[in-house]
Parts: sequence; structure tokens; C-alpha cells
Amino acid sequence: MSIRKRWILTFGIIAILVVIVNSFVLGVLISRYFNRYLDQNYEQTCNQLSDYLKNALASDVVTAEQMNVELEAYLDDSITKIKVYDIKGNLLAQAYDSSASNYSGMGMMHEHMMSGTDETTTGYEVVDSITIQNENGTLGTVHITRESVSGNSEAAKMFQKSLRINSLFTIGILLPIIILFAVLMSRRVSKDLKDTAIMAQNIEDGKENSIQHSKTQEIQIIQRSLTSLETRLKMKQQARKTLVDEMVHQTRTPLTILKMHIEGIEDGVVEMDKEHIRICENQVDNLEDIITNISSLIDAKSDRPQVSLEELDLHPFIKQIGNGMKAQFHKKKIEFILPSTDHIMIHTDKYLLGQSIYNLLTNAYKFTPAHGTVQLSYRKEKEAVIIEVNDTGCGIKKEDQKKIFDAYYKKNSENGKAGDGLGLFVVKENVERVGGNVNVISEENQGSTFYIILPA
Repeated sequence: MSIRKRWILTFGIIAILVVIVNSFVLGVLISRYFNRYLDQNYEQTCNQLSDYLKNALASDVVTAEQMNVELEAYLDDSITKIKVYDIKGNLLAQAYDSSASNYSGMGMMHEHMMSGTDETTTGYEVVDSITIQNENGTLGTVHITRESVSGNSEAAKMFQKSLRINSLFTIGILLPIIILFAVLMSRRVSKDLKDTAIMAQNIEDGKENSIQHSKTQEIQIIQRSLTSLETRLKMKQQARKTLVDEMVHQTRTPLTILKMHIEGIEDGVVEMDKEHIRICENQVDNLEDIITNISSLIDAKSDRPQVSLEELDLHPFIKQIGNGMKAQFHKKKIEFILPSTDHIMIHTDKYLLGQSIYNLLTNAYKFTPAHGTVQLSYRKEKEAVIIEVNDTGCGIKKEDQKKIFDAYYKKNSENGKAGDGLGLFVVKENVERVGGNVNVISEENQGSTFYIILPA
């Protein structure tokens, strides 16, 4: 059963129960007050009847026939019979309610004449005996027969019947209104819940959500949570994509170096000595590290490999990177200079720093024309170690210098080929992860100098 149908059914049942209970309680209270009214009205009628009989019995003018007619005026819903006796017990006058129910078969009714008021009960009737007196003495007795319970009177029965009919009439009017209201409310709630279900399904399917948020507080909280979850998933997905793209990009540098050395050996430009063998081995190690990091990202919950800090001598480290790139620059007829010879120790991640320098050199290679110059140097200044990559390439426009470290920002190289837009982004990310920062100074058509600044 759908939520909407359950809502309508529940709302309808509650509405019917409320109307029934309310009608029952209201009927009981009204009936109680009505019976009280009948009792008070009966007492008032008895007093009026006593006053009339005092005058009638004391008068010689009022005949029995006249008294019979007058007594009929005192017959009401609860009084069914009136009999008047003289002091000797002789019946003087009487009046009957012809519409009253006949309960004579339920048992004999005995009448007693006593001073004051007496009461005899039999079957469904009660006989009240009232002594009529004035200042001269007792004039006679009147017997008033009435229903044993005021609720058994015709007026009470009609009143209770009217209450039941009115209750049914009220249910008949309110129930369609309540059901209509339940339908409208359920339509609104079910629509909000359907929209929420569609939102969740769109998040699962990777689709965009353009659903208006509900005005119901609880549903709105769920929808906001889903929106927040969608945003976090998108950010995480984008971060993973960027990271995987970084890894793919990082594999290109060692592969390019290996390719250049193999081509140099084939062309007879590079001799396969111990130094070049070591360069190739280092690039294979770099590839192994990259593959290991990609595998760890797939298996682990972390979005990035952990930083591994170690003591590092910059001189052999920079020389090794430079030697790996020499063949590539030589093939393009670019002069590559490694002027620094100082042994400077730093505490950093060898893999992240090496990848950053490789990316800067690759970037310089792309944007430096033939017969240009690229220089890789390093120095220590106070509490910092600065690594510089200087080139005589095309330079960078001032408006572009703020964008070059953004992911997927691309600028065409000298040969017309655009990069993947991740090289400098990777540099910035890696350097910041080891506690440093990267800057650039460049003028269009004058070349560029990139600075990696690390804590000493």
C-alpha cells in the first residue's frame, strides 16, 4: 500500500472515531441535562396542579366535568394520568394521556393516600400521591402517574432519536470534508516523498537534481542531507579523478626519459654505460612507485598516498634528475645547464619533490624553442632551500600566471600541442604537501623562472 493510501485510510479512521466519540459524549451530556430539565418541569407542574386543586376543591362552583377538562392541561410528556380523590377516598375527577404507552400488563398498580407526597412504583410507571390542604384542613388527594424514568418519556425518546440522527448527519457532512482534506494533504506529502526518492535515485545514477525542496521540515532535512551527500560525493569523485589524472600524468615523464635513452642508444648518440643504466633504473623505480600509489588508492580509504619524509642530499639528487632529462633536451637542441654543486641536506619526500622537478623541466622543454636554454639550479637562503628552473621560452602572460597552477588549465606549447593541464597543478600539490610553496616570475617572450621554496 502506498503512503498516500495509508495516509487517507488512517486520517479517515481517526476522523470517524473522533466524530463518533464526540457525538456519544455530547449526546450523553445533553441527554443528562434534558432529563434534569424534565424533572424540574415535572416538579413545577405538580406545584401548579396543587395550587389549582386547592381552589377547585374548596369551591362549590367547580363541577367534576370542569375539573376533568382542567386536569388535561396538566398532562405533559412525563405525566400520563391524574386522579383526584376527596377526603373519603371517592374519585372526583381524572385525566388520561391517550398517546402514552399502556404498561398495565406489567403488573398491578397500587395507589396509596398519605399525607404529603408518597410514591408507588410498578412496571415502567411511578405514582406520586400528593395531599391537597389549605388553612381549613385536608381537601383531598391527587395521584399523578408518570414514567418511572424521565428518559422513557416520549419527549426524551424523540430527543434521543434526534441526537442520533444529528450525529449521523454530522458524520455525513464532516467525513467527505475530512477525506478531501486528507487527500489534499497526502498528495502534498506523497509528492514531497516521491521527489525525495527521485533525488536519491538521481544521486545513485549520477544525474543532476533540479527538485524543489519540500516545505515539510522533516522531509526538508532529508532532502538537505541528500544534497549535502551529493555535493560531497561529487567533490570526492572529482578529487579522485584529478588524482588519477595526476598519476597518469606522472607516468609520462619516466616513460619519456626511458624512450629518449632507448632512441639515443639506437641512434648511437648515447652509450649504454653504468651512468645511463642507473638513469634508466631510476625511471623504472619511479614507475614502480607510481603504480604502487595507484594500487594503494584503489585499496585504501585515503584519497592520497602518505607523505614519506627522509634526509636527502640535493646534489646527487638534482644531478640524477638532470642526467635523466639531458637526452630529451639534446634531441630538441636545447642547452641544459646544471650549475649547482653544493651538498645541501633537506628533510622531504624524495618521490614528491622529484616528480615536481621533472614536471617543471618537462614544462620548460615544451615551451622553450630550439637553441634555447634551460637551467636547473638550487641554493640555500637563511632557513629555506630554493630550487630554480629557468628557461628562455615564450613566457607567460600576467593574466595567465594566476591560473597556471589550476587543475586542467591548458596553454599551447611552441609546437602547437596542448598539455593535459595537470603538470603545474601536480607541482603545487606536491610541494605544499612537503611544507613548501612554488612561485613563478615570467614575462611574455622573455622566458620564465619557477621557484620551489622548501624549509631547510
